[in-house]
Amino acid sequence: MKEKTGAASYAEVVRNALGLYEGLIAETEQGRQFLVRDKGGTIAPFHLFL
Repeated sequence: MKEKTGAASYAEVVRNALGLYEGLIAETEQGRQFLVRDKGGTIAPFHLFL
């Protein structure tokens, strides 16, 4: 993941991941839903493990 994201360190990868997770939790608590779209254009809910 470090190489894929261009992070300077593994600690940065973890910090970024935790920040993203915190944001996802906050949005979910507000009743928001996350959606994903495949290459064909089909949209489906993305289920978070919260």
